[in-house]
Amino acid sequence: MNKYLKGVLLFFMSFLFFSCFLKNNQKRMELTKVVEIKKGIYFEVYCTYKGGVYAGDTHTCYLTDSISYRIKVGYYYDQEKIYAILKNDSIVLISKCDRNSGEVIKDTEYNLYKLQKGNLKTPNLIDWNMNK
Repeated sequence: MNKYLKGVLLFFMSFLFFSCFLKNNQKRMELTKVVEIKKGIYFEVYCTYKGGVYAGDTHTCYLTDSISYRIKVGYYYDQEKIYAILKNDSIVLISKCDRNSGEVIKDTEYNLYKLQKGNLKTPNLIDWNMNK
């Protein structure tokens, strides 16, 4: 083997070694909480951005049954919180509140039967009611 071929082979072997065994510490979405609202209906919270020293964390929330639908119901920052409340057997209330004052920022209701049938697929079809 000539010197050039040995160098290329050594480069690819070292590249393969480092790419397989070095751990990537950056995570895109980290699951932070799963709450079962009703049997088979879950409220999932993911940390989608870690601000570190200069900014706060951003959390994104989803409503899912893990089979037929998974819909993004909102996001919140450190000073806010989102709650999922089962109003009756088929309606879930998602409420976004200020963490310090407890003031409701946004409320929306989701009909679980419509979600399971596929009538509500994107967040653009949801009506947000402003309480200010």
